[in-house]
Amino acid sequence: MIELFGSNEFVGLRKIIISSAGTSMRNNLKQYVGPYDVLYTEVLPNPSLKQLIEFFKLVQLKEKDIVIGIGGGSVIDFSKLVALFACTPINEIKSIIESARYDSIQRALKLVAIPTLFGSGAEQTPFAVCYIGNKKYSVANDWILPLRVEYIPEINLSAPTSTKLANVLDCFCQAAESLTARNANSLSVEYAERTLRLLVPIAKEYIEGNSIDLAAKMAEASSLCGKAISISKTTGPHAMSYFLTANLGWKHGIAVGFVFTFFLEKYKPSITDNVDIQRLFNVLDDILLSDQIIQYFASLGLNMRKLVSHVNSDLDFSNWVSSVNLERLGNGPDINMSWLNEKDLMNFYKSLVK
Repeated sequence: MIELFGSNEFVGLRKIIISSAGTSMRNNLKQYVGPYDVLYTEVLPNPSLKQLIEFFKLVQLKEKDIVIGIGGGSVIDFSKLVALFACTPINEIKSIIESARYDSIQRALKLVAIPTLFGSGAEQTPFAVCYIGNKKYSVANDWILPLRVEYIPEINLSAPTSTKLANVLDCFCQAAESLTARNANSLSVEYAERTLRLLVPIAKEYIEGNSIDLAAKMAEASSLCGKAISISKTTGPHAMSYFLTANLGWKHGIAVGFVFTFFLEKYKPSITDNVDIQRLFNVLDDILLSDQIIQYFASLGLNMRKLVSHVNSDLDFSNWVSSVNLERLGNGPDINMSWLNEKDLMNFYKSLVK
């Protein structure tokens, strides 16, 4: 990382280094801070408008500043929001996000992303998440596509096994969803297929081990996955996952993996007459066998029985269905979605624990 911060790319620019307290401490980020630079290490999970406003009140940004986000998905997203809204009056940010008027933004700061967690691909996308109260908004603007992404596999070695599992599941599901997305094109399909073919053979050993080589391969999978969803965007499993994260406190990747099993089962009857679904099953059958996804997820460490028990005891299925992000759901395969209802959900997950 020392070589990165010594790059000519940063000469004459003030660095606004954004991270979390844990990442900053583990990597001694203070050593990279020059006399005029700023180190902000208070990023919380799930970036919010409230914290963004607090940041802008604390840090007075300049047009030639460069934002450097070092951390997991929340840090990368928060860094994107800072870069995007740096030149926007504070009192206008809320209305822009709520109305999705991102084309009104004409200037933003340069952004460098250094992910410490690999899998979400957030570092390769022009998207970010921002919460206003309890409501999640998707922010999309080409200004927040990082100018540069730097993968440092050594940083990833300290990630807990549970975090690696969630990141692997997120990467797997995003690539799989990308293959079925209506917004997909030949390039996104290529990126998504490459993601799955790289990820599946290494996932278990990566999660359980401490190999720099495997961390580097996981970084490559994350990069490919991010490039795929930058084009195609995600679909139904992601649309249904956020409610589980918000209401049950599950890690995002765990929630997506849990929901993905339901969608995969419901896609099966349409294999012969839907080219997008057929493409997904062809790839899965080639590298894994599509009817073994639940067993595969279990081999990685996903405890479906425990998750089903949690859902059945603590979740209102009707509220879950009504919470679905319709835009993301509508980006999925063009098929009859009448099965997306409370009864089908309950019956499917109950069948897993008989």
